[in-house]
Amino acid sequence: MHEPEQDNEPRPFKIIDGRKWVLAEDEPWDESELWDEAEPELLGRIAPPPRELSLSVRLRLLFGSGSAPVFGLFFGTFGFIFALAALYLIGFEDSIPRRWVDAGTARIVRVEDLNFSMNDTPYMRYHFTITQPDGSETTAMVRQPENLYEPGDEIDVERSGSRYRIKGMGLFWGPWIFFGVGSLFGVIGLVIAGVSMSSGLKAIRLLRDGEAGTARFIDMQTGSVIVNGRPVMKLTFQHVVDGETHTVPIQSLETDPLIDGKNKIVFYDPVRPDSGVIFEALPKGITISEPDGRFRASLFRSLWPLLLSGIAVTEIVMIVYGIARAF
Repeated sequence: MHEPEQDNEPRPFKIIDGRKWVLAEDEPWDESELWDEAEPELLGRIAPPPRELSLSVRLRLLFGSGSAPVFGLFFGTFGFIFALAALYLIGFEDSIPRRWVDAGTARIVRVEDLNFSMNDTPYMRYHFTITQPDGSETTAMVRQPENLYEPGDEIDVERSGSRYRIKGMGLFWGPWIFFGVGSLFGVIGLVIAGVSMSSGLKAIRLLRDGEAGTARFIDMQTGSVIVNGRPVMKLTFQHVVDGETHTVPIQSLETDPLIDGKNKIVFYDPVRPDSGVIFEALPKGITISEPDGRFRASLFRSLWPLLLSGIAVTEIVMIVYGIARAF
C-alpha cells in the first residue's frame, strides 16, 4: 500500500489510523476489509420528509457552518460602529452643503468635549443662546474642531432652517471619511456572513426536505483556505440512488470522524442527488433524538451569533435614521 496520489479514478483503499491508503493495482484485497457496509445506527431514526426543524437547529445550521458567518458579523458590526460615530458623535449634518444666512450674534453657555480627535485636533460641541427678532431666546449647538471658545464668549452664527453653524465654518470632511470607511467595512462583513450562510441555508433545506441515505468517503484533498493554521480539507463522498452513483463534496477542518471506514448519513436532493450534506459533518451539537427521530440542538450555542445579527440590524436602522435626520 502507498499514500494516495492525485488521480481521476479512485482506487480501492483502506483506512488505517485515520489515514487513507490506496491499494496497488496488483495487490489483492477483500472489499469487506476496506469498508464497513453496515448502515449508520442513526439512519433508522430519521423521519421521512418533510421534517420539522426547530429554531435552535436552524440557527445552529445557519451560524455554525464554519467561522466565516461569525467573523463576517463581527466585521460588519464594528464597521457600522465607525459609521455611527460619524453620524452621531462627529456630527454628519455639519458635513452636508447647505445655503446659510446670517443669524446674528450668539452667546456660548457651555462647551462640551466630544472626546474625539482627528489629526490630533479635538472636536468640541458649543451650546449657545441666540436672541430671535421677536425677542425670544433660542438654545442651539454647533460642532467645531479645536477648542477656540469659552462659556460667555460671543460668536457670529449662520442659520439654515433650524440648523446653526459658526459663521464662515467650512465643511468637515472627517465624518465623510469615517462614515465611508465604516460603512464599507460593515457591508463587506455582512456580505461575508451572507455568502457563508448559504451553506447553512442549503443544509436547512436538505434536512427538511431531502432524502436520507448512506454515503462512503472516496477522496480527500487539501484546500486553499487556512483556519487557525490548519487547512480546510475537501472531502468527497459517494452514494447510490436508483442504481446511479453520485458524489457529494464537502469541506471540513475535522476529518478523522469522516474517514473512519464507516458509512455516513447523507441528506440529498432527490431531483439533484449530487447536491447533499453529510450529517456527521454538520455543526457540532445537532443530534437525532429517540424515538421521534427529530433533530435537536442547543439554542445557547447560537444565541451570541443571533445577538450579533440583532446588533448589526439595529446599527443599520440607526444609520438610516441618522442620515434622514442629517438631511
